[in-house]
Amino acid sequence: MNGIPPTKFARLGNDRIAYQVVGDGPVDLLWVSGIGDALDARWEYGPYASFLRRLASFSRLIMMDRRGMGASDPVPLDALPNWEEFVDDALVVLDAAGSERTVLLGSNDAGLTAILFAATRPERTRSLILFNATINVSAVDDDSLISPIPVEALEALVASLEEHWGTEEGAALGVPKQAHDPVMVRFHAKNMRMSCSPRQAGAYMRQNSAVDIGDVLSSITVPTLMIHRQEGPSYVPIESARRLADRIAGARLVLVPANGLNIYAKPYAQILDHIEAFVTGIAPEAGTNRALVRSTVNTST
Repeated sequence: MNGIPPTKFARLGNDRIAYQVVGDGPVDLLWVSGIGDALDARWEYGPYASFLRRLASFSRLIMMDRRGMGASDPVPLDALPNWEEFVDDALVVLDAAGSERTVLLGSNDAGLTAILFAATRPERTRSLILFNATINVSAVDDDSLISPIPVEALEALVASLEEHWGTEEGAALGVPKQAHDPVMVRFHAKNMRMSCSPRQAGAYMRQNSAVDIGDVLSSITVPTLMIHRQEGPSYVPIESARRLADRIAGARLVLVPANGLNIYAKPYAQILDHIEAFVTGIAPEAGTNRALVRSTVNTST
């Protein structure tokens, strides 16, 4: 596929963090994806490549693999970076890309990184976008951000994740309404495998479930947009998104069609429209096929 940006590396101590930059728009957009999504796999799947080129048509899109994922340096399972350290990953990537301030896009479990970045580094943050943010899935108190999941149910969920990680069966679970599409399912399974191993996926999910970010939400002062699928998985219910939005001053929550965790799973036109309008302040024209800009996007940055 032509026009694929080169993968570069930012250094954090002895570790190298993989990143790509595509587009030359006036606003930087840093996308930190969740587990199961590898930087070098994305361009292999046509709908995903079109999704990325649309983002790069109105921004300078910066993408990265956090430490321990994809093309970035591996880390021991017993020494995974905590979420504050993942913020450091994002900072060194922005520095390497020459970005002073950015719009943050965090999807799924990476919403934690985006939230902590926006709360602790407001001088580097233009605004915050969260897609299907999975926050504190094991909380059991009345003030939790998400519906309580008993410890036994959480462990069963993690065990299932590890058992089916990187398989076509596991991939179909993430996009149930597209399970009939063999190309999509094969790509998603490969994407999962290239992102991390089954045991890594389980370790990240356990770590994710133990993080409580309630205390930092009041520190977010940048404009915030939350996008959530109308039919999300049971462990990412809409009610949790509403409660999270209530805890971030001025946050706006929008619901989009379909289910599944993947931001690039169709239909994604409304997702892109909401992101573009939020980033640029200008709503895209109805019926405009922004995927047509792919041949003109500058990938040489």
